[in-house]
Amino acid sequence: MIRGLYYKGEGQQRYLTIDEIATACRISSRKVKGWISQKILRRAEFGDNLVAVSEVLWFLLRNNMPVASSLLPPKTGKILFVTSNSAELHEKEVTFNHICKLFAENYNLVLAESTTLGRPAHLTILTFEPDVVIVFQRSFTKELVGTFDLLSGISNLKTILFVDRATKLAADNGLLAISADLVVSESLPLDQLSTKLSSFFKG
Repeated sequence: MIRGLYYKGEGQQRYLTIDEIATACRISSRKVKGWISQKILRRAEFGDNLVAVSEVLWFLLRNNMPVASSLLPPKTGKILFVTSNSAELHEKEVTFNHICKLFAENYNLVLAESTTLGRPAHLTILTFEPDVVIVFQRSFTKELVGTFDLLSGISNLKTILFVDRATKLAADNGLLAISADLVVSESLPLDQLSTKLSSFFKG
C-alpha cells in the first residue's frame, strides 16, 4: 500500500516529549528512547527530548501502526485512494501525490492511505474513516458497485470517480449506474484537473 503525510508549513509544527509519544503510542518511555538512539525517530534540532509530531506520525504510518487522535492537529484531513489492483496503486503514485497536495491546501495536515477494491477497501474505509475517497476504475464490477453502496451510506464523505472517456460521457448523460460526487475523465489535462479538484475540495 502507498501511504502519505502532507504537513502544511513549519509554522504549524508541533513537538512532543518522550513521555507524550509513549502515552500516545501506548508504549514505554524506554522504548521511545530506544527509537531515538537508533535514529528511528529523529530528535528536534533544539531539544534532545523533543520530536516533531510530523516525524512521529510518519513513523506510525509507514509501519502500519495506529495513530492516536491526540497526535493530530486541528483541521486534519484524510484521503483514501482506491484502485482495482496493487500494481495500479504504484502506477498512480505521481497522480496521488499531486491530488494530495491540492487537498492539503485546505488543511494543516493530510493523511493519505490507499487500498484495492473489494473487501480491502471496505475494511480500510471503516477503519481509516476518510474525508474523501477517490476511486480509479475503468470498468464496472461487483466490487466497484459494492464499494459505492458502502460509501453512499456514510455521511459527510466526498467521493470522486476517475473513469475513461467513454464512461465519463455516459455519466454526463445520466447513464452511470453508481453515484459519485464528482466523475472525472482520466484523460483530463493536468491544469484542468487541478482547477476542478481545487474547486471541489474547497466546496
